[in-house]
Amino acid sequence: MTVVRWSPSSAWLLGYRAMADRFTLYSAPDWTESAMLARKGGWSVAGVLDTGEVLRLSSAGTGAELGVEAVDTRTGIVRALTVDLGGSLKQGELVRRHPAPLAGMYPTADGTAAIEVRDAPHGVKVLAYLQFSVSDGRVLHRFDLPRPAEPMNPNFLICYRGTELLWRGDDRLHVRSRPGGADTAVDLPPGRYRAPGCWSTF
Repeated sequence: MTVVRWSPSSAWLLGYRAMADRFTLYSAPDWTESAMLARKGGWSVAGVLDTGEVLRLSSAGTGAELGVEAVDTRTGIVRALTVDLGGSLKQGELVRRHPAPLAGMYPTADGTAAIEVRDAPHGVKVLAYLQFSVSDGRVLHRFDLPRPAEPMNPNFLICYRGTELLWRGDDRLHVRSRPGGADTAVDLPPGRYRAPGCWSTF
């Protein structure tokens, strides 16, 4: 598998094979494979919720609204959500809307998901996350990413788990809990690590 995304509780695993453009959904711990809908050109998959529903961008949307769907591949039931980004984006920021196999959006803790906020006009850098409810689409929190101590040594974002933001900077692992929380730095021996619930190896 090229990419693997776990549900927040690790009860489900979503795999994506880029060469075949195919998704596979598994229920842990028995590794039962669930039927998975073929990816259509108009939406991008974000990951799998603790309910086993697959979260995806359903449309590019217009203005401040973003279309999101939670799909139960076992029953075919689709829950449509509208995420209103109005008031949450600052000048010079955007949310990527173009279709892609994997969206810049991630299921997080406590029935929420987080979508990347990037710099305009090209969306090269992730500046913040907007956390929203997967029940009704309401935006709950904005989590701004820390600026690097040295501009020439940018922070390497590891993941946002809904309760914690993890990044690597100055050769240390940094953890911050919820907006306004204190930063904790951890020194690690040289090597490659993947923190639980994270999508990046560091």
